[in-house]
Amino acid sequence: MALAVAAPANLAAKVGDAPRQFRPPGWRPRAARKAEADARRASAWKRGYDATWYEFRDAWIREHPLCCECEAGGLSVAAEHVDHVIPFDGVDDPLRLDPENVQSLCRPCHSRKTAGELGWSGPARAEPKPAGVPPRWIPRGPRPRGT
Repeated sequence: MALAVAAPANLAAKVGDAPRQFRPPGWRPRAARKAEADARRASAWKRGYDATWYEFRDAWIREHPLCCECEAGGLSVAAEHVDHVIPFDGVDDPLRLDPENVQSLCRPCHSRKTAGELGWSGPARAEPKPAGVPPRWIPRGPRPRGT
């Protein structure tokens, strides 16, 4: 005959209780921080990403479908972003739709370049990646079940 031992009432966990997480003073959820940042800057349309830009972008991606940084490193990675080499300043800036001022980049290369420009990380990489070095994020199909 087995004896059942009950845990003391003060140690019993309630269903749905999660461990408390440390929140520093002034902490706000990501959604709140994003909403505040979006409220401080103009809409994408007002910043110059209008229908003309999207037509230009689509044509550029059709002509240059591979990431130029990965391609320089010997890899064939599909480009997802059209990046301005020199950032443009408003709708009337001639650099906005200048084919000499844009490049095709995959998501990891574009994120790395943007983070470097905004000072979120170390300096942006000036030289292309060495041959055979894949980007950190590689899109893959769904994982097989049961593995």
